Amino acid sequence: MESKAKAWFFWLISNLVVIFSNMEIIYTFISVDLEKELRLTITQIALANSVYTWTFAISQFFNGKMFNVFSSKKFYSFSVSTMILGFFVILIVTTLPI
Repeated sequence: MESKAKAWFFWLISNLVVIFSNMEIIYTFISVDLEKELRLTITQIALANSVYTWTFAISQFFNGKMFNVFSSKKFYSFSVSTMILGFFVILIVTTLPI
């Protein structure tokens, strides 16, 4: 397999794994609470998941170009930092009395 074709193949496989597994796993754990608390129908939740998936898929074209132009180490550092910050924000918010 040519190196460029091989790169596209691995990119496609990795995105398919993320798209088809990530949202299903997350939704499995929060679906009942989400529907009850926000009073959403299954159609509305499916629409939100669809919008998320398509946004993620389309943004991958731009992200790939940004990785080529800028250093991938900077993006990984930013991604990990953002993930850790989000973890602590969720941790703090869920422990606050409402």
